[in-house]
Amino acid sequence: FEKAPPEIKQTWEAALAADKTNNWVAAEVLLYRLIRQDISAEQRDAVARAINQVKDHLGAALEKGDPAAKEALAELQRNPPPRQ
Repeated sequence: FEKAPPEIKQTWEAALAADKTNNWVAAEVLLYRLIRQDISAEQRDAVARAINQVKDHLGAALEKGDPAAKEALAELQRNPPPRQ
């Protein structure tokens, strides 16, 4: 995403930052927004990997009984991000 347009790069960086701070809802919303953009195949693969990583992080937090993870899952079930 180094050579991506500024708005694409900014969305990518915001999604990664959201995942790092356990803001799984924002991370998924941003990543699904990105995957619907006109991005390269390599970028699309990176976004798909990042989506899986966010889901893995959320799943791990759920296994530990993290209340924030339970709330995030409920929010994602109520308002799933558009996937296509």
